[in-house]
Amino acid sequence: MKILKYLYLSVIISMLWINICAADVTKTADALVYKVTLNKVEFYNSTTGGWETAGSGDMTFDIAASGAGAVAGGYASGSPLPQGSYTKVKVTLKRQFTIKASYADTSNAFSGGATKVYYTDTTNTNDANSVDTNTTGPAAEGTAKIPDAAEALLPATESFVAGGVYLAHEETLSTPLNVQKEYTRKTRVSFNVSNVITFSKPTGASFIIAYPGPPTVTMTTYDSE
Repeated sequence: MKILKYLYLSVIISMLWINICAADVTKTADALVYKVTLNKVEFYNSTTGGWETAGSGDMTFDIAASGAGAVAGGYASGSPLPQGSYTKVKVTLKRQFTIKASYADTSNAFSGGATKVYYTDTTNTNDANSVDTNTTGPAAEGTAKIPDAAEALLPATESFVAGGVYLAHEETLSTPLNVQKEYTRKTRVSFNVSNVITFSKPTGASFIIAYPGPPTVTMTTYDSE
């Protein structure tokens, strides 16, 4: 196999829970489960001035699981790209994320005792956009959502689409991806979910909630014979 070009791209989605959730104390933990739903991956062809779809259709997978990168890479390589020079990538995903994690508060940061362990729960009683926690365990999967109020805070490269169901994130490639007619483009994806789950005690509250932060997503795109 002849490799023509590698393109490394770190895509970081601004999830904005931190921006709108004031908190006295926040602590982070690794994700045991982090499920996302991809809706579309597009590349911008600067030669033609249009977006080309590399993969589309809702697909949910756990990026904390082994093998998730191969699944995502297959999705992003679903359709061949026409010949041209590609300078941007756009990833569209659902605003809802399913997470599972636990945090051992050995420093007693939440004032519940240094032996307390906080586990994600299945409910959203305390905050509709975050996941409740408990101290009895075990950790369970809960669903959090990028808040509606985050729309006003989104950077120019991100937007809510399809009536607010999805978030679209656009990234400029550091190096253009030049696709030649006689080659097929492939994409590899890897995820880092270390310390991406935030456990938070909102100002004046007696409860602890949890919500996901942005994982680091590295896309390696290349052309091969």
